[in-house]
Amino acid sequence: MSRGKKTLLIFGGLSVLGIFVLLCFGWFAELPGERLTPGGERRNQAFYLPMRDDVRIAVELWLPAGLAAEEKIPAILSTTRFWRARQLGMGIRIQAGVGALTDEMLVPPGVRKWNDAGFASVVVDARGSGASFGQRPIEWSPDEIADLAEVVSWIREQDWSNGKVGAYGAGYEASSLELLMQREPDLLQAAALEYHDFDPQGGLIQPGGVLVQKIAELQDESLRRLDTNDLGPGGFIGLLDRFFSPGVKPVDGEYGEALLEEAIAQRKHTSWLAAVEAIEFRDDEFAESGLSLRDVSPAFGPSESSTSSTPLFVRAGWLDAGAVSGALDRFRLSDQPQELWIGPWSRFGWHDTDPFALPDREASPPLEEQFDQALAFLKKHLGEEATELVSTIHYRPLGGQEVVETDQWPPQGFEERSWFLGAESTLTETAPGDAEASDQYEVRFQATTDDENRWTSPFGLDIVYRNRAALDENLVVYDTAPFEKSVEIAGRPVVHLHLASSLSSGAMFAYLEAVSPSDQVIYLTEGILRFDWRREDPDVQYPARPPKHSGLRGDAAPITPGEDFELSLGLIDTAAILPAGYRLRLALAGHDASLFERTPLKGAPIWTVHRSLDRPSRIEIPMREISGE
Repeated sequence: MSRGKKTLLIFGGLSVLGIFVLLCFGWFAELPGERLTPGGERRNQAFYLPMRDDVRIAVELWLPAGLAAEEKIPAILSTTRFWRARQLGMGIRIQAGVGALTDEMLVPPGVRKWNDAGFASVVVDARGSGASFGQRPIEWSPDEIADLAEVVSWIREQDWSNGKVGAYGAGYEASSLELLMQREPDLLQAAALEYHDFDPQGGLIQPGGVLVQKIAELQDESLRRLDTNDLGPGGFIGLLDRFFSPGVKPVDGEYGEALLEEAIAQRKHTSWLAAVEAIEFRDDEFAESGLSLRDVSPAFGPSESSTSSTPLFVRAGWLDAGAVSGALDRFRLSDQPQELWIGPWSRFGWHDTDPFALPDREASPPLEEQFDQALAFLKKHLGEEATELVSTIHYRPLGGQEVVETDQWPPQGFEERSWFLGAESTLTETAPGDAEASDQYEVRFQATTDDENRWTSPFGLDIVYRNRAALDENLVVYDTAPFEKSVEIAGRPVVHLHLASSLSSGAMFAYLEAVSPSDQVIYLTEGILRFDWRREDPDVQYPARPPKHSGLRGDAAPITPGEDFELSLGLIDTAAILPAGYRLRLALAGHDASLFERTPLKGAPIWTVHRSLDRPSRIEIPMREISGE
């Protein structure tokens, strides 16, 4: 045998031996969740919990590492439809076996914090998702929420439980937990809900009746992959990914993998995209679920009989889709004691989104401190000496550094100031006196807010609004004069317009912007309303503040080409500080090409924007001058 062949055989043998040794490290590695607590319980347990209809729901339990035999502790409940846990593959086990991964790295960060604080962590795969059995005819279905109530009952029956259950969730999970509290008002002892939508349809999916088309497309593919345990493309990269994490974690036991496959095989996939594309009004049925998105929205749940006494911690970002207006409407609608924090954060708190600051700035407070704040709230209200919570709003305005505390919104000291559309693209506090005055605007469907706007935030992306001076050339704009003193805005600006359109359908995109002395245009907030959603009903519970558009099919208000109509549009709540020398701008558009479906699908409407004595158009802005400046 030649020397080369001998070398090759030796090298091949050593390689096989090395792989075998590494696999042994993986097979015999003991992960932190597999160890027993001093009380004899396995620290991490994954199992099925049968529901009232025998549907099996996958539950992930983590107990504190030092839990003693007779020790009683509270629990934190979380729920998700985005997998309660990923399976740890052989690649992870090998790294753990050779000491490349510490125990701290092998316990999910949130779980580690709950356990270190003395809580059990209970995470649920929502019905029909992850490793759970069952169907998902619609997100947040009544059955899905009822499952959570049964999980809470199970928690209270456990030997380690002291009977107290709190809840934590962000995004989708937080909405689920809010619906649980509306269904069972006294079930939980405390809850922290961050970065979620009180009104998922109006604040995220279809604001003002206009579908966020491109987000729906991405969501459709994401949900399909999650619910089929599809890890994406194959090839070497795909194999490597599966080596470290083969997908959603099955329950424990030798039949866990088989049961996971069975749960996935039984699912009937509902296309999210097809379902939301078919919806025109709030009461339209979602697919064939027998329910509308309105039926599963927390915004339409609060009532005297569903008001929970559970202390509630809420966090929302000014530019996180439309979530902040939902949080403030909840503050008005519900008597549930709330501690509401608002600041320039993207969804999940990953990024600073203040348009007055430089891009790519770290969120303040950082993500870990945000979580610790929610943790401290839950510790306080699940402890032995829980105190009564007085509902309070804490907010940091855009362009500001200090946190302001208030018990009302807008805060005391702010007044509604009316700014009328005037000649030569002006906004003035003097009402128009001309018998006939208007502006013509041909809707430009290339108008955009670019691709890092507030509506992309739910994917965890940063939100960056750069100088909009060039983009505003596609819009019709109206400016105030520069302010002699610094001013602060806090509240919900409302636009009242007298319009006519050359076509029978359309939508209004209205933007409030700040313009610096150097003519840099800074985005503040926006509002969207499809023309046939414009009818107001003062008797509807939600929105909590006028203008109140029901969005119901029975309240549809079609327009007639060439005929005048009125439209009132509430913008998304904001708070901002404008230094002296800045001015405000109202910019109007008929489309946002970044993400939204086009309304109408064909043709370019020509609008008449009236600003006359009998048909004055204006924007009302809650604001005040800042004293001493």
